Amino acid sequence: DVTIQAQILELLDGLRRELDMALLLITHDLGVVSQWADRVAVMFGGEKVEEADTATLFAQPRHAYTRGLLGASLHAGQVPHSSERRLPEINTAIDPATGQRRFELVQPAPRAPQPAVLPTGQPLLQVQDLRTAYRGRDGTLVNAVDGVSFELRAGETLGLVGESGCGKSTLVRLINRLLDPTSGSIRLAQTELADMKARNFAGNANRKRIQMVFQDAGDSLNPRYTAADAIADPLRRL
Repeated sequence: DVTIQAQILELLDGLRRELDMALLLITHDLGVVSQWADRVAVMFGGEKVEEADTATLFAQPRHAYTRGLLGASLHAGQVPHSSERRLPEINTAIDPATGQRRFELVQPAPRAPQPAVLPTGQPLLQVQDLRTAYRGRDGTLVNAVDGVSFELRAGETLGLVGESGCGKSTLVRLINRLLDPTSGSIRLAQTELADMKARNFAGNANRKRIQMVFQDAGDSLNPRYTAADAIADPLRRL
């Protein structure tokens, strides 16, 4: 998470200065690059397409690919909403005259303004004073989710943020009814879900209305697979 990332980068930067050593930082995160790097080399297709000191590269990128990266970065200043315009595209082609790769940055046209649609009516999901706890290795009681409440209406997107271990994943598992809460309420379209045990929820009619989308479903372990199925699944995808 970003908190631990910042601590590790600060530690590495301190060691670099203390020991007068060199540090090569390889990352996709342009925000990290802008904060910690003295110079930046931009790679594409095995080639270094541009190199400059950090301030110059971010202020005056020369290469189309670099401009595309900065234009598609969440750290590039004003980030347009997807309803306003798409992110820039980077097209590549082989120049027939030179045989070299040619880059072209394509700025998509602004989208026509769309009328704002505000969620109305009753909340689709209501979580009230949700709690769950477990015993730690030393036997002490750990409150993984401690009195969380929120509402979510149809058409809304709610982001859960926080550092690792703060309870985000546990809260989502409770809402998906993969874990049982100690107390509290989970109401989906006015139907209470918290009073049903997680092991019995698979057959509930609301099961198909809630699902988790993992960061990389292809590389995530499916808890419903046997060990043999989990090993065989990526082989079947080849």
